[in-house]
Amino acid sequence: MSSVKNIIKSTLSKDKYGEIHPLTHINKKDTKLKKWIFFLSILTILNFSLFIYVFNLNENGSSINNQKESIKLSKTSEKIIKKSNKEEINLNLSSLENLSVKEKDLKKLVSFLKNEEIPVISLKSENKETSKFDIFYQKAKKYEKKGDILSSLYYYRKAYNINPDDYILYKIALFNFKLKHYNASIRYGKKIISNVKNEDLLDKAYYLIYKSYEKLGNKKKAKLVLEEAYYKLTNPNLVARALGKFYLKEGNLYGAVEIYESLAEKGDLQSAIEAGKIYEKLGEKNMALVMYKKALEFSNGKYKNWLEDKVKLLSN
Repeated sequence: MSSVKNIIKSTLSKDKYGEIHPLTHINKKDTKLKKWIFFLSILTILNFSLFIYVFNLNENGSSINNQKESIKLSKTSEKIIKKSNKEEINLNLSSLENLSVKEKDLKKLVSFLKNEEIPVISLKSENKETSKFDIFYQKAKKYEKKGDILSSLYYYRKAYNINPDDYILYKIALFNFKLKHYNASIRYGKKIISNVKNEDLLDKAYYLIYKSYEKLGNKKKAKLVLEEAYYKLTNPNLVARALGKFYLKEGNLYGAVEIYESLAEKGDLQSAIEAGKIYEKLGEKNMALVMYKKALEFSNGKYKNWLEDKVKLLSN
């Protein structure tokens, strides 16, 4: 029986040429196991490759994010440093509780940039940054005190461009006059007349225009400016005195005495004396006596002896 099996086995193991097949002795179970091992090995390699790829991708992404964060941090730090240059930052833990969230973050970041510990944080209050106007105005006043009119005028103009102020405008007109820029002085003076309502400033502006025309040799316009101001303003002190002198130079005694008498009514000593002198020239002794007595009332010792003699002389 065993011999028959051997014969069958040998017959099955031969190929078509009668030779024995070389793999007939390999077990089929072993072949399947090797196939599974090979398959699992390939799968493991693929999984490992995929893991490395994902890991590298995450690393690259995190590095990009880190770069973005570092850029943001650098930009923020630059802003903080610029702000810290403008404001003094002292570190104090007690004041930290009252700060806003943004201010807390600011202090932390400044502390981090300075390699200091966060608890050492404080904030020193400081006045607001001086405005450009204040800087220009202070410089203008400084140069004015030094007598440097040209530099003072330069800074007054820069200050006026920021804050158009009537007083500064008058300074510009006045300093142009002092620098013999008479046409510019007239131009700025007229600007004051057009825009300003303060009568004291208007009185000064009209007087400045009058003096500028006088320096330019235009007496006709100078006189017109004084007359316009005298009848337009309710209290034209500078203009009235100037107009009175102008009328005296012209020989217009009645026009001059009218102006000086009006000023004397306001308690002006010098105008009362001038009115008395003019009335004497006109031969009106009684009116001259009235003016000298008025002057004596508010002389406060000035011209007292002279005025007393005038009153005695005219009273006889």
